[in-house]
Amino acid sequence: MALETPERLVDFWVNYSKFYNRLYNAIDNVIQQQYHLNLNEFYLLYHLSQADKFKLRLTDLQPKIGLSHSALSRLVTRMENYQNKQLVWRSICEDDKRASYITLTKEGSQLFESISNVLNQTLDASLTKPDLDHIIRMVKG
Repeated sequence: MALETPERLVDFWVNYSKFYNRLYNAIDNVIQQQYHLNLNEFYLLYHLSQADKFKLRLTDLQPKIGLSHSALSRLVTRMENYQNKQLVWRSICEDDKRASYITLTKEGSQLFESISNVLNQTLDASLTKPDLDHIIRMVKG
């Protein structure tokens, strides 16, 4: 995408960040209001739901969620006891006892599906057809 002047890049960035923040805040609000979770907790459920056997090493989750190792470990601990439910399960890696795997449980998978359905409805209501087309073009590159 060739832009005529560098100033156009700033315009693009400002408009993109406003658009992103509007969606981020809408999604975050829905998740907090309905599920008492934050977006990082949702991202944990999302990435585990996409993983082979619903399981990832803690170190592999770190760049996906964007938290430090200790912050991610605390987040996993909260998700191990979310409203008296175990959404994820932590286990020691067999080939490296220093590492641990995080696995999405059945309860975690069910909650993720519920959240995903609500978020799809929220996004559908929040986005216009041109918004969706623009997002798809950006993602596909």
